[in-house]
Amino acid sequence: MSDNIDTRVAADLHPGVVKALDSYDEDTETILGPTVAAFTEAYTGIGRVHDAKEKAATNPTWNEARQLIETDAFGQKVFAQIAKRFDSAASNLKVVIAGIEKEFSSPIESKAAGMIAAEIRSHVKGLKIGERLAFVQAAIKDGDQRTATAILGAPSYLSGLDRDMQATLTRIYHEHHEPVKAKRLRAAQAGLDLLESRGGAVHTQLAKAVGCIEVRNDRGIVTRRILAKELKDKKSAAEQAFVLDA
Repeated sequence: MSDNIDTRVAADLHPGVVKALDSYDEDTETILGPTVAAFTEAYTGIGRVHDAKEKAATNPTWNEARQLIETDAFGQKVFAQIAKRFDSAASNLKVVIAGIEKEFSSPIESKAAGMIAAEIRSHVKGLKIGERLAFVQAAIKDGDQRTATAILGAPSYLSGLDRDMQATLTRIYHEHHEPVKAKRLRAAQAGLDLLESRGGAVHTQLAKAVGCIEVRNDRGIVTRRILAKELKDKKSAAEQAFVLDA
């Protein structure tokens, strides 16, 4: 599907936009699979509405108003399927994000002996604030778990850090030592952003696929556009004249 291009549908809804994410690879394709499926549903579904509109125009028993009403009814069914896919994919990604975020904010167990750990924290506490941050970051980057965990595995005040700084450093530590999980987190967040930002395009593209009836003046200028809702409302109002009171 990813190689098939339907010029009638916006490229923003092509499933290839998910696979084009920087964080999409063999480590994240399973996590982003439902998101790819959601965009595939949207892209192909909107294409089917375009097809339905073209077929409706070939029905000799339907006038233009009937064609629009029937195409709109089909479009509503397609939208329900797309919305279900988008909601399900978003829910899955939120579960992934919440799970990894919880792991990345979890306490760290010190890998240094008690006396050494205390000396490390004392040393860090004696540094200036900026130096403390740089010292811990360097320990994390260099893979010095004894130093990093001695600081991050104890209450923040013992090393002269505030809680927010320690929380940030703890996250950096987890990301450094769990690179695949960090990548999956980025992928899940990017996928969720796509689902939320492209939802409006689904409405716009479906409305475009369904279309409208254009009323033109004698010079061929469009003076009014009649949407399916207006036709359905008038149809319902007219049908009420044929309903007998109970």
